[in-house]
Amino acid sequence: MLVLVLDADLEPRPNPQILGWTCLVGLGVMALALPINHVLVKRRLRIHRKMLASRDARMEILNELFQAIRFIKYSGDEESWLGRVFAARKTELDWLLKTRMNNLAINALWNFSPDLVRPPLALLARLPLPLLPFMLSSSSVGVDVLTLSPSCRS
Repeated sequence: MLVLVLDADLEPRPNPQILGWTCLVGLGVMALALPINHVLVKRRLRIHRKMLASRDARMEILNELFQAIRFIKYSGDEESWLGRVFAARKTELDWLLKTRMNNLAINALWNFSPDLVRPPLALLARLPLPLLPFMLSSSSVGVDVLTLSPSCRS
């Protein structure tokens, strides 16, 4: 029979050490996020330039359409011009979607990377570290009474 006695004192105790090992883990995660951010920002610049180029191409087609509107109306060529305008607009919207998705990835990286660190470290900081090997293995501990708190020992 295994009896596990935990220290019931869960209130925070004053600690002269302000930053612990969990701070280093958090800094490590943020250090891993920096190269990912670098790649996403370079991708954002490339996508943004292509989006601007597609916008310029669409505006050029529209400008040409407005300058030659009489000739296009007289010749009955509206459908082909509308096809050109809509194709240019679709290309611009595709690049705009890629820009928005990349911005979403950048925001998700910086908004959620601290949340990936905080809950596991808070749990790990509360766990009794001497029991960690037993908790990770599937074998039984093999002792009848296991005390974690010095105040529970007699």
